[in-house]
Amino acid sequence: MPIAILAPEGLPVPPTRGGSVQIYVHALQRSFDDIGVPDVCLLAPERVVRGNKLPSEKVSYRKAVLQILRDTQPHVVQVENRPDFVAAVRSVLPHAKLILNLHSTTFLAGRRLRPAAADGRADHSDAHVAARSRMRRILSSVDCVVVNSHYLQQSISRSFDLGRTRWRSRVIYPGVDATTFCPREDGGIESGAKTFRILFVGRVIRQKGLDVVLRGLHLLQEKNVPYKITVVGRTPPWERTYRAHLETLGEHLPLEWVGFVSPSKLPDVYRSADVLVCPSQREEAFGLVNLEAMASGLPVVASKVGGIPEVVNTDTGVLVAEPDNPTAFARALLCLYQDSAYRLRLAQQARERAQLFSWQRTAECFSEVYEELARWKR
Repeated sequence: MPIAILAPEGLPVPPTRGGSVQIYVHALQRSFDDIGVPDVCLLAPERVVRGNKLPSEKVSYRKAVLQILRDTQPHVVQVENRPDFVAAVRSVLPHAKLILNLHSTTFLAGRRLRPAAADGRADHSDAHVAARSRMRRILSSVDCVVVNSHYLQQSISRSFDLGRTRWRSRVIYPGVDATTFCPREDGGIESGAKTFRILFVGRVIRQKGLDVVLRGLHLLQEKNVPYKITVVGRTPPWERTYRAHLETLGEHLPLEWVGFVSPSKLPDVYRSADVLVCPSQREEAFGLVNLEAMASGLPVVASKVGGIPEVVNTDTGVLVAEPDNPTAFARALLCLYQDSAYRLRLAQQARERAQLFSWQRTAECFSEVYEELARWKR
């Protein structure tokens, strides 16, 4: 077992209950099989390894994973999005090459260490300084930090002052299965011909900005646009108040709450829409839903924040420079509805661009990292 990939605790792989990291590692492992990368073992909750099903609970899962690592002694270990697990892995495999694959800044030492606030002021409390120092050591100690966008790479480097320390980082974009995520046959709508179908896919949390879009939809109603907005995604327990606020905003709107949709059914959801809206209010590291929508032949109306512009551009959708402006999103949607030729052009170009982001290419980039680490001496 030369290479071990450690999925996070909690959700299983295959991703029957969703989870962006779980979807990612499942697709990556299948692509390793396709390109012939041998001896890659994915450890994840509910997977059966050596006759035993791995637990989901964090402490039990990590204990079981560490025991497997002790017994199998892989040459390379890839920790998925859990920097706080690196030290424990290093303690049982002091000579293995360690890769930390970061999908966001969420787990970089907790909420205290998010990127700097908009006003530029830093937190100089003792707790913050200690936690920041701890995370800098972790980021510097691994053999490679893989990130999913240049934005995330630069953000981490700035936040942890890594320009003056030794850290090895690599940007590897996620992929999309352009065979599974593909356009519907009719290709689009004619202005005024039928309901304009707007789609939101993602967790229903404040930072995803669904409230901004809902507040702007009155403009479409004033223009007599026959639209419908469908919301796909879970509402976490801690966002119940926010969900109630959204329901109030959408009380007189043509709004459909779908909730969680299994990853296997998501392609059909995209094909049933005319446009995806991604109104993120905070810096999104990448935004895989945008890539899935583009592969499905949808133009994307998205906030111009974080790593989103590395995927979505003016040839594939509309980037909203004021992500907290409801009218800006509504005007972008109205433009796409009224100009069907423009919308169809964006849809075609979105599909073409999405095909540049394949899981096979992602797997090949990781394979290159593994080969480089095999040659590199500490």
